[in-house]
Amino acid sequence: GDEHVLPVPVLLAEQQVEHRAPHDILVVDAPREVQHALRRALDVAQLLLDNGADPQITAQNGMQPIDAAKSDDMRILLGAPPLEGHAAVTKNDAALLTELLQEGIDMSAQDSDGETMLHLAAKAAMGEALEAYIPKLLPVMLQGLSDEQEAVRTMALKAGHGMVDNYAESAMPMILPAIEEGLFAKEWRIRSSSVHLLGDVLSKITGRNWKIYSQGHGSVDDMDEGTGDRLTETKIAEVLGLERRNRLFAAVYMLRSDVNATVAIASFQVWKSVVQSQLRTLKAILPVLLDTLIRSLSDPNDERKFVAGKAMGEMVGKLGERVLPEIIPILQEGLKSSVELERAGVSLGLSEVIDNCQKQQL
Repeated sequence: GDEHVLPVPVLLAEQQVEHRAPHDILVVDAPREVQHALRRALDVAQLLLDNGADPQITAQNGMQPIDAAKSDDMRILLGAPPLEGHAAVTKNDAALLTELLQEGIDMSAQDSDGETMLHLAAKAAMGEALEAYIPKLLPVMLQGLSDEQEAVRTMALKAGHGMVDNYAESAMPMILPAIEEGLFAKEWRIRSSSVHLLGDVLSKITGRNWKIYSQGHGSVDDMDEGTGDRLTETKIAEVLGLERRNRLFAAVYMLRSDVNATVAIASFQVWKSVVQSQLRTLKAILPVLLDTLIRSLSDPNDERKFVAGKAMGEMVGKLGERVLPEIIPILQEGLKSSVELERAGVSLGLSEVIDNCQKQQL
């Protein structure tokens, strides 16, 4: 029966009795449990290569196996040189680096994040001194994300990830405003990259990689529970403050309806990774969410109006009577606004509510 079918990795490993890879001496510095994990991964990779796996194959996301290799052992197995120089720079070991340079180490070698030794050295050299320039650097970086040249966009995104990785905790008040502004940019590439950077920030706070925790959990139209939990949502609120958390959550929820699929999917993944009960979260952020949607419906940009209207309609259409008692009073109050554009946005919001309500709900 099916209960006797072994997992594929086990079946493959059983075939590898006579040609185990000689990796035992390569991981002696790691803790014992880490050594075992590395050896198992190396053994499986060796087995796949022995059975015809192509180490140069490119996945749909453009990555090759070497791009995902985190250890020198795996790089060697896949036919790439080890990154001893990167380790020397990270450890600030000038003596080892000098020795490697004399041996002719490849200065252009890149790690799995696409960084050379010089990239690592530059980040280490700037250290805390760079923090003061973040408010000026981030807008430039975000603008670079919409550049016509792909090389410029790639470097701008790497710079953004670097800022988040190195300064998310110490420079959070400077980083978040630029990201929040980027979420509402006209250029879709800036919106997309801002969502990714926000996901990185939230991952730093929660310790949960948003890309991993959102994988395999439905489509953009799925309204089931997310992979977050109460502790995740509470921790984000503690670090960011409840008001900012609600604003960012509201923006991400709206961008799930973005006209650009790249933006919509990334927003969906970030949302899923931090939310446990969608209904509970929506009720918690509802006043802020409606304010975000109304302001977007009042915006001169037709694309932003469309996205906000779609998000409003989706929320009402799928949550219906569970949120209507709270939505209607807020919209009614908005109609009293002295600002004409705001009243226009509220009117558009009401039309979306009516269009997506069932007759008995009205």
